Amino acid sequence: KDGCRCDLTQSGHPACFWPLGVGHFAFARNIQQRNGEGSSPYEKKFHEGIFPGERVPFGAAIQFRQQPAIEKGKQHPTMSSVMVPGVFLGWKQHPGGKWAKGYIVADLREYIGMDLRVGGKIKTQVVDRIDFDPADIRFPLKAMYDKAIGTLEGLSAPKGRNAADVAAQGIEDFDFANDIGDLDDVHIEFYRGI
Repeated sequence: KDGCRCDLTQSGHPACFWPLGVGHFAFARNIQQRNGEGSSPYEKKFHEGIFPGERVPFGAAIQFRQQPAIEKGKQHPTMSSVMVPGVFLGWKQHPGGKWAKGYIVADLREYIGMDLRVGGKIKTQVVDRIDFDPADIRFPLKAMYDKAIGTLEGLSAPKGRNAADVAAQGIEDFDFANDIGDLDDVHIEFYRGI
């Protein structure tokens, strides 16, 4: 449970994405080296050496080429880049847990308008190649997720609507630096209820 919670919270995915989070965490743990080469559970089971695929955190920003049917669709302009921004969700596996040489991803546009407090449905794709830079790990949903669940603005938004809808109604962002000032000057007392 804790591994999945970490995946979801770190990436900014709501709890409804737990099946993908659990799958990612379990596979990532199985490909993790324990005591040098040949020590991961994946290597011990399949005897094929070090896992050859990309190791990517759940929900991390990636670039990928969409499946041909989607790439040729009306939503993808003809002269635009064939690589689109997306989110990494896991590894495609055969029955028994062997990697099927595919990555489970979602186009970043799938999340547009989603209420990140409760989540929603997205279309995932299985692709054979992704571009990921381990030196530049970013989580594209995280800032909006934090705003949705960690601010009065986000929590006050009507169900099914995102914080941007509330902002359009005249509620302003809370800026800690300007609205509170230096946190060293703030004194907070906690009282224990009887």
